[in-house]
Amino acid sequence: MRPKRAVHLAEAKKLLDELRAGTRLPLMKIDAIGVHLRDGHLSVIDIGTTREEMRYLWRNGCIATAHRFLDDMRAGCGSREFSIVQLQECLRLGGLNLIDIGISREELESLTHRL
Repeated sequence: MRPKRAVHLAEAKKLLDELRAGTRLPLMKIDAIGVHLRDGHLSVIDIGTTREEMRYLWRNGCIATAHRFLDDMRAGCGSREFSIVQLQECLRLGGLNLIDIGISREELESLTHRL
């Protein structure tokens, strides 16, 4: 195995282990895995996973990230506009709806008006 490929393989496996264990910034880590796969000419099989698991990790990462923005909104932290945009992006990227992240439209409207 070429040295650069070995580095990409090791880094992608490390990131995958972190994702499986639960981590902050899951979407960034999934994106980084994609870069290592591409640059190392690797497949998901090479790092010990499947496309299905990567989709599962992506969706759960979108849910976790959405929860972080909801928590900020509930606590009255941060910029309302930023939180709303980021929350919408998480929903879009994960193919999620409000029920998937455990909030009603009424509560979301209340949070966005309160901030």
